[in-house]
Amino acid sequence: MTTTPETPEPTRSDCHPWGAHPLFHLAATVAGIRPAAFGFARVAVCPAPGFGLQSMAVRIPHPLGQVALEIERRGVCWQGELATPVSATTPAGDVPAGTHTVEWPA
Repeated sequence: MTTTPETPEPTRSDCHPWGAHPLFHLAATVAGIRPAAFGFARVAVCPAPGFGLQSMAVRIPHPLGQVALEIERRGVCWQGELATPVSATTPAGDVPAGTHTVEWPA
């Protein structure tokens, strides 16, 4: 099964739109990747991974390619790489389109 089940056993899934809800919130809430301008012309990246998560790698589709965020906790900081086809706002400041090394406090 590739979608959220509708009921406990015996279960089924009709692929309702809400079936993607957990995946949306993984990218939008935990990884913090959201549109920052109309038409996804800018991206806001503000992760909220919580205390137990030590690393994350998230890729989401974008009209011009994909937004990819790979970070890991290193001491008191999150460090990693952000690749985006448009400019982005991050906790460390704004970055232009492209691939960037990112770091911000955990």
